[in-house]
Order: sequence, then C-alpha cells, then structure tokens
Amino acid sequence: MKVHLLAKNYLKVVYRKIFIVLSFLTAQPLYQVHYQVFDFDTFDESQYAFAYEPFLFNQQAHAALQPSQRKYVLVGIQKGKIQARINLFVEDKVAYSPFLGTFGFIECSEQLPYEALYEFVDALENFCHTEALAVIELKMYPAIYTSMSPLLSHILWQKHYQVVTSELNQHWYLSQPLPLHISAQRRLRKCEQAGFQFARWEQPDLSEVYQFVKAARERKKFPISLSQESFEILFERFPRQHQVFTVRDKEKIIALTVTIAVNSKILYNFYPADHEDYLNFSPMVMLMQGIKAYATGQHYELLDLGVSTEKGTPNFGLLRFKQNLGSSLSLKLTYNKHFS
Repeated sequence: MKVHLLAKNYLKVVYRKIFIVLSFLTAQPLYQVHYQVFDFDTFDESQYAFAYEPFLFNQQAHAALQPSQRKYVLVGIQKGKIQARINLFVEDKVAYSPFLGTFGFIECSEQLPYEALYEFVDALENFCHTEALAVIELKMYPAIYTSMSPLLSHILWQKHYQVVTSELNQHWYLSQPLPLHISAQRRLRKCEQAGFQFARWEQPDLSEVYQFVKAARERKKFPISLSQESFEILFERFPRQHQVFTVRDKEKIIALTVTIAVNSKILYNFYPADHEDYLNFSPMVMLMQGIKAYATGQHYELLDLGVSTEKGTPNFGLLRFKQNLGSSLSLKLTYNKHFS
C-alpha cells in the first residue's frame, strides 16, 4: 500500500512538471526570428549564412544590377542565419520585387513555420506603411521552385493581395521519365539523320548569340527583355551561372539557347532561339534533349523551360511544343496590394 502511494505521488509530480513545460512552450514562440530592413547598398549578405540555398536573381550582386534608385532588403534572421529575404525597389510610391527581371519575391527556408512567414509579411507591410507607399507589387518565381509556395500564396490571400498576372510555366523533373510525343520523336530523328550536332559553346561570341536571339524573337514578335550591353554584363559578372548551347549544321548555328543556373538544383532555359531556314527540321527538339542530358549529368533536379504565356495570354503553339517534350505545368504569379 505504501509503495502504491509513493508511486502515485511520483506520477503526480511528473505530470505537474510535464504540464509546466507544455504551458511554457505554448506561451513562447518556438521559432523566434528577428526581422530587419536594411538599405540595400549598406547591407552585406556575405556576413551571414543562409538557412536555404538562395536563388541567383535574389542574390545581392545580381539584384544590384536593377536600375532603381531606392533599394532595400528585408531579412528574417535567426541565430546568425538568414531564414527569409526579399529585395525591394521603390519608385513613385510603389515597392517592386523585382523592379526589372525574371522574378524577385520572398525566398525562405523550407523549415520556416507558417507563423514566422506571416510575421515576415507583416514586417514587409510595416515597411510600406513607414515609407508611406501606395502599392506593393511582387513577381513570384514558378510555384514549383519551392514547397513553401502554397504557404506564401495563402498568406498573401489572407492579407488581401490580388493576382494581377498569372503565367503558365513549364518544367521538367529530371528524376522522372520524360517521354517524347511521337511527333517530337520524328523531328529528333530527322535532325540526327541530317547530321546536326548538339554542343555546349565553350567560349561564345556574345554579340553573335544576342543577335541570333534577337532576330528569332523579332520574327516571332516576342519582346527581348535585355539590351545587348545588359546581356553581356550578366556573362561577365556571373560566368559560371550562364551557358550557351547550340545545334549546328556543320559550322552554321541553327538553334541555340542561353541557360542560367538559378541555384545548384534548378537550371533555367532563358533565351531559346532558332534559325528561320531550318524550321521544318525543328532543331529545338534536339537542342532541348541535349540540355536535358547536360542538366541530368550536372545533377540538377529541375529544368525550368520558362513561361508559355505573355502577360497571361497563352501561346498555344509554344505550350503544345513543350507538352510534347514531356513537360509539366506550374503557375508563375504576380501579386499586388494597394494601401489606403
């Protein structure tokens, strides 16, 4: 009886301690992050470790190329590591991310909980109110880039952001089978039988590359997003991340593309172009198969084939071409919010 009473009292003490610990945990945030806005030009990201692998377009050296006069960076820091970041460019009472470029938006650790992300967006909006800004516009990366995309989109929905542009983006998961449609198989065989050769251009003539891309885009009535000077600066500043691949008929370039390493997992097919005299061969099929083999060999996980819409309007031919290559779809959204 005495032993039973002692055991009962012991269990009461244990349960009381467990209750105290649980009460403390529920009263204290489990993931404390410090949020701070820095002037972009005085912030030095090299002083911090990252809790995730940043995207090239959001790295400080790359974002510095955007021509906005007022630049800021909001970071969430925990124990000396950056857990979340967004670059902001302010013009005429509007905050943009990015001001110019493929995307900006919030990037973050995939371990960051919902509450911490919500607080990060609170800090973002507090900055906008402090600066008396009228609008914020955020261009997101393709949703497939990170598992945090649904959380981020849900938070923005909760805070009454509007989707102003919805683009269809296509990609390849390189770990999965990517069966070619029978029509793409025929085009690939036709290129092989003609003796065309795929290769990486080790030391590309950037002027020739740019003019080839420009001619192809003008023929298709697509805009070209960069001047030749800006295009060449990217190769000069980020030579490891930018590559040129070609398909040639003997020495003649009949298709090429510029790829960008977004990070060690994602390769982006940035500027594909073909020669108008070879359209009946469709050398882009051979080009894309070659890039897929290269990306797989370099251990990329995702090959981003880019958008198949222009300001939300579908390019049905481009969409179908990528689908015939075995691509999958994701959304690439642009949000904004007006502050009263």
